[in-house]
Amino acid sequence: MSMDTHISQLASSCFGILSQIVTLHIRRSLTRSSLSLPTVITAFILSKVDYCNLALSGLLKFDLDRLQSIVNAAARLKSDSCGYDHITPLLNDLDWLGVPERNVITYTNCAFWCATVFMARRRAASRCHSACC
Repeated sequence: MSMDTHISQLASSCFGILSQIVTLHIRRSLTRSSLSLPTVITAFILSKVDYCNLALSGLLKFDLDRLQSIVNAAARLKSDSCGYDHITPLLNDLDWLGVPERNVITYTNCAFWCATVFMARRRAASRCHSACC
């Protein structure tokens, strides 16, 4: 599967879920004060966008913009705003990152984890070597 096909299927799936939340009146049954609506949006939308986002780090701006539109639509749904409102203040209020920033955070976490594992193995090997000699 090409990356373009993957992004198209991801966008179709996420926008389908968002439209089901709106049209099936799921949103009305979830109160804004409860954690249900953010949980539903995070579980179904942001987890799909974040899945394997390390592989998305080298994408063109056009493809990143397609993914960002999914995050923007989820933010507008969660904050009860219309399509004409600026998205940056909404993302800041929700403490959500944009797609490029999510990729950087994932890459940083992966690099930190790899460095931690490397150093732990190196320490274990040095202890083994000093114990043997």
